[in-house]
Amino acid sequence: METRDSPFSNNRDRISNLPETLIHHILSFLDMKWVVTTSILSRRWRYVWTSLPTLNFASNLFKCPNTKRIKGFIDFKDYSFSATALMYKDLCVDIMGDLIVSFPQCLFTCKSLTKLELLMGAKETSKLILPNSMGLPRLKSLKLGSLYINDEKLANMLISSCPVLESLIIEDSYMNLNISSLKFKHFELDNTFYCFPLAMIVKLYAPNLTSYTCKDYMSHDYSLENLSSLVTADIHMKVKAEDEGKEDVPERYSELPASRKIFYAKRMMKLLRGLHNVKDRTLSLGFLEVPDRRCSTEKSNSIW
Repeated sequence: METRDSPFSNNRDRISNLPETLIHHILSFLDMKWVVTTSILSRRWRYVWTSLPTLNFASNLFKCPNTKRIKGFIDFKDYSFSATALMYKDLCVDIMGDLIVSFPQCLFTCKSLTKLELLMGAKETSKLILPNSMGLPRLKSLKLGSLYINDEKLANMLISSCPVLESLIIEDSYMNLNISSLKFKHFELDNTFYCFPLAMIVKLYAPNLTSYTCKDYMSHDYSLENLSSLVTADIHMKVKAEDEGKEDVPERYSELPASRKIFYAKRMMKLLRGLHNVKDRTLSLGFLEVPDRRCSTEKSNSIW
């Protein structure tokens, strides 16, 4: 028998009477599909989900067959963006599927957003269609995963539209970048899972950058300028042959033809020169093999 002092002795809705900040914290552990369903509980809960500072989307919760599931997810996502009036600060979108992805333009002009993650976790990269106008004045952290942006102008416009951006993480994605920023503190690029048929070009001017991580292929072209504040650099580079995918493609630098060794050595030494003043530098064994080969090539061929 319940006593008078029991929390269940009356019909009070104690969860609804919790502070709004605590309700937000509880709901932040759920995907948005389930968060939105709280709107049917009562009038009190009808619009609670629209005030959440953090939205988490995962397309795998939409159980329809592939095409309908993805369309349903995108419709739901677009509706959610509009309904929340873009007042959130932290947004993570994780879509499982091989897609051509586009988002409402309001996502790229959100005035309150401080952290954004767009992760297209799939076997292949997803092509991201960007709007022609973007502005994220408060965004400090941006993470892009499994994305392909073929328009170099729009890719750089996305970065430049974030004037206070401090952290940029790019994973298994392809885009040519030309970044110049005084706010950058952390840059991480990890392409160890995907191998792209085209060489990627990354130009970085960031005098206040303190942390730099690059896990990529030697065929990609890196130009690093004025990283005068750099404290740590973690470099892991792999061989990438143009015909990668064939069984007879060498995986080690030492096994490459002489012409490819020279090509890779030039690019790796160019990358290394950009890190000349870093305080703590970690280099992979494959990367360390390149300068040694360069020196031997220089002595024998005198082409450097």
